Amino acid sequence: MNILGIDCSGSVLSVSLKSGERLFESSIHDGFRHSENLMVQIDHLFKLAGLNSKNLDLIAVAAGPGSFTGLRIAMSTAKGIAVGSKADLISISTLDLYASFYRDFDGAVVPLVDAKKKRFYASIYHKGMKDSTELDVTAEALLERLQKEEKILFTGPDSIFFQEYAEKDSRIIIDFHFPSVTSTSLIEMGITKWQKNGPDPHGSGPVYIRKSEAEISMFGE
Repeated sequence: MNILGIDCSGSVLSVSLKSGERLFESSIHDGFRHSENLMVQIDHLFKLAGLNSKNLDLIAVAAGPGSFTGLRIAMSTAKGIAVGSKADLISISTLDLYASFYRDFDGAVVPLVDAKKKRFYASIYHKGMKDSTELDVTAEALLERLQKEEKILFTGPDSIFFQEYAEKDSRIIIDFHFPSVTSTSLIEMGITKWQKNGPDPHGSGPVYIRKSEAEISMFGE
């Protein structure tokens, strides 16, 4: 089985290709220049594997929340490849993906995505189980929700924003070693979800939680 994983939800572009037992990975800190680099990296991995898009069986993509532009680039690229290759498409929540690295953590796992305007996208997990909706909250409001937790791990590429709180609260752990290659775990989660539920329905798209700045300017909040 040949599976492509794409994560453009943050500033790091992560792409992986799994072909049988072989795995090929690419991770670039490209400062959100995903539109320039995504297909270049996908083609590079195809060449390393000796494959092309028509050999794909499944494409797993991080659906958000995250960068509005990055999510659209990832989803439109994945859908375009899926149409041309007849591969199935499966999407995974970015927060679920980030939390998946710490299923065995003894406490609350809280993946974070910087939502700008001093707010964060977040969810709360215990032992791999999601115990909250996907939130759009201030740091203070999130900490209020976590006040009864004995141990808290903030993870994801934006967890560094909570370092000042960790310095004042011994319960808080900041994940300074979050992996830059997220697309490989995305593939594994995609396979599990696809085997259980089948591919995404036609018309599925990114998870935004909040309107983009352009939409707010045009239509209001």
